[in-house]
Amino acid sequence: MSLGFLDLKLIRNLKVFGLRNLVEAELAGLDRINVLHGENGAGKTSFLEAINILGVAKTFRGSKNASLISNGMDFCSVTGVLSPVSWRPRETVLGVKRKASGGLNIKLGGRVLSSVTDLLGIIPVQVLNADSFQLLSGEPGIRRRYLDWGVFHVEQRFFPAWRQFQRCLKQRNSLLKSGTMPTSEFDTWTEELAELGEAVSAYRQAYFFRLAQYFSDVLSRIAPDITGLEAAFFPGWDRGVKLIEALMACRNTDISRGFTQVGPQRADLKLTWEGRPASDTLSRGQQKLVVCSLKLAQGCLQVDSFPGEAVYLIDDLPSELDPSNLAMICHFLADLDGQVFITSVLPRTLQKAFPDKVPLTMFHVEQGRAASLSDTIN
Repeated sequence: MSLGFLDLKLIRNLKVFGLRNLVEAELAGLDRINVLHGENGAGKTSFLEAINILGVAKTFRGSKNASLISNGMDFCSVTGVLSPVSWRPRETVLGVKRKASGGLNIKLGGRVLSSVTDLLGIIPVQVLNADSFQLLSGEPGIRRRYLDWGVFHVEQRFFPAWRQFQRCLKQRNSLLKSGTMPTSEFDTWTEELAELGEAVSAYRQAYFFRLAQYFSDVLSRIAPDITGLEAAFFPGWDRGVKLIEALMACRNTDISRGFTQVGPQRADLKLTWEGRPASDTLSRGQQKLVVCSLKLAQGCLQVDSFPGEAVYLIDDLPSELDPSNLAMICHFLADLDGQVFITSVLPRTLQKAFPDKVPLTMFHVEQGRAASLSDTIN
């Protein structure tokens, strides 16, 4: 995918219309590290949500358009002015408009983008919020989506293979559910599923090998006390056999249950500490550090693979972290090749946690509006 604008990473200005309590709001003069502070319910998280919509055309809250759009309005829109870090005159405008009826419009530099796929990668977002804990405690599909989001951004062959695999899996499962399976047709889908599944899994495995190294490095910097944590990739079938062999071995059980039991659709990323699931053994604060490491590692790997900027959306960063751990994360964020948006009800706590001389662009959010005050820590 090449749109010619993928180097336009830094969001300089953000305008939001009709998104929850952001009826008409703006963040002007954005820089690398931006802090949105204010009382609960002021609209801080809605601004993060707006940036996420600008990056992936949907909210991270899982809401439908009707609940996303402000009362009495037919649509919501998010518009961002993007520019390279070093060449500000070259700016372009990215806009996403969601309609209450379900319609979607995306424009980049005045040009209409035909699909959400064309949008992905322009502003590669990493979201860290309360739901991110599901990376440790949630069902495997959450970790697969995390893994696939990373693979998508560093391996251009992955998405076509993944899409074909999903189509093939749907066809095979449809035959299994029907109870009437012409042997030749079923075998054809099984063989194609195995071939595509091996490719999808190989891309995931290669990505995980690199991700694990980044994850270990980040964790050692922001949580040096957490040692012995292990991450492992499970492809979705026994590693000792090829996928076609695993599918054939499960054929009768697949028929009786009506779905395909092995393959990349059952893959998982497993994190253990002292031989037990990390979600069962680590404290809530330690879990947040691990989740932060996973998200930051993915963003760093992405930037190193394709030079540009990642955008980190971090909701209520100080919560559940002691001052020492918060400071280590903030020092790491200060060194990142990326743009950071942090929300908090404790702005002074964040200011103290960042290194001296690091400029923070501060916004006070109240009743769906933001007032800017650039603050450099001395």
